Amino acid sequence: MVEPRSNFGTAKSRRCYHRVMSGLERGGSLRFLTLTSSKEAPIDIERSWRALYMRMKRRGLIQGYIKVPEYTLAGRLHYHVLFRGSYVSQKLLSIWWSEIHKSPVVDIRAWRPYRGKAGVCVSAGSGSNRAAWRPQ
Repeated sequence: MVEPRSNFGTAKSRRCYHRVMSGLERGGSLRFLTLTSSKEAPIDIERSWRALYMRMKRRGLIQGYIKVPEYTLAGRLHYHVLFRGSYVSQKLLSIWWSEIHKSPVVDIRAWRPYRGKAGVCVSAGSGSNRAAWRPQ
């Protein structure tokens, strides 16, 4: 039996990578968002994310996304979100995230992908989660 080469990753990570890349090829403005958690934040970050997502969706600011959860060294969960959508100011997102999740620290950047970068970012954190574009 031939063993797979380690630099190609597992079948699961390859599938994840191709899902991400197929979503990127559709075009549109991409944004990379990091949502943090503070000591005062609720444990359920998923519920907070859904509230923020719905707020953005109602305003037409988000059309599709991929999110990856990750733990900080302090053990708090935070999300990295790659989404297709309109410009949103960091200040506005910080206010919304602070209202919803009690954590004012938010980072948002325009995403100009080059082959491999987004796939590595998302598949590295995918773990047991299934990463795929979530359309509006």
